[in-house]
Amino acid sequence: VYPSALRSEERGAPVLFTDRSQFVFQRPAKDVSAARLSRPDGTTIEIGRFRGRAVLLAFWASWCPPCREELRNLANFQARSANEPFAVAPIATDIHGNAAHQFVQRLGLTSLKTFVDPEASLTTQPASPFRL
Repeated sequence: VYPSALRSEERGAPVLFTDRSQFVFQRPAKDVSAARLSRPDGTTIEIGRFRGRAVLLAFWASWCPPCREELRNLANFQARSANEPFAVAPIATDIHGNAAHQFVQRLGLTSLKTFVDPEASLTTQPASPFRL
């Protein structure tokens, strides 16, 4: 566990990163409000649309068994937080729009509003202007 995580834990706050964590902190923080999220139908929205709310960006892939369970949890969380200042944005990184939509439907998650990013434009690749 990193020293800053221990300090956080000692204060009673959740530990957000460890040696095996999936969380990546971008320092210094970057403005990503202009980053565009693509819906499976091809439409896009800017992340800035969520201004005033905390946003959980959850990257997933169809080949990832733990992601399937996480998608179920995200669907439940998305439904429960509909009236809260919080947004859930699951982003498929390995498949395009219609395929991602069909995959989520096959899992029975008909109400899950997901996004797609098969070109990995939102990740920390050198070509990404946002480097989330």
